[in-house]
Amino acid sequence: MMSLMPGGSCRGALFRVAGDRVVEDLRKLWRREMTVKPPNTPPRWIQVKTAQGLMPGIVFAADRCGPNYVSGLTEDDIAVILCKAAGHWGSGAEYLMETVDQLERLGIRDANLWRLQERVARKLMTLQSATPSAA
Repeated sequence: MMSLMPGGSCRGALFRVAGDRVVEDLRKLWRREMTVKPPNTPPRWIQVKTAQGLMPGIVFAADRCGPNYVSGLTEDDIAVILCKAAGHWGSGAEYLMETVDQLERLGIRDANLWRLQERVARKLMTLQSATPSAA
């Protein structure tokens, strides 16, 4: 899983939840984001800079003290893991590709994620070409 890290800043999208949908939408969000206990990415209230000024928002940022937090991996290590990892929402490689695609649609280009996506794609192509085809 990829995650925001506490501290610093990032560009992203802020989604407003309609008042009559708050409970329903937050339940869906919690179910999607908090799949393990303790959660890898506990929710945090933050202040978000928008064109209309500061607004409250919820982010799910990595818990650096959590049992599933891993640091110190190289980009190559991460690419290998993403090529092999799969969860109930799909593969790590698909998750990365969909994240990069969505950021691009929002006009946000993250050079680090693009570089990682290219590395994952190269590794997947290498794995695919090394797999004997069924004749």
